[in-house]
Amino acid sequence: MAKHPAPKKCANAPCDCIPADGSKYCSAHCEGAGNQTELVCRCGHPGCSGDLSNAR
Repeated sequence: MAKHPAPKKCANAPCDCIPADGSKYCSAHCEGAGNQTELVCRCGHPGCSGDLSNAR
């Protein structure tokens, strides 16, 4: 049985959003973070588990 590949994750480490096809990042924020180390993602996408304001 063939396995389906996992969706591609944003290249910003704390972010778990899925970027658009052909992009490594889901947002301008994540792209701007580049090689910086972030502990919290501030991409602004609802449901991003890296954004502590979305935590329940």
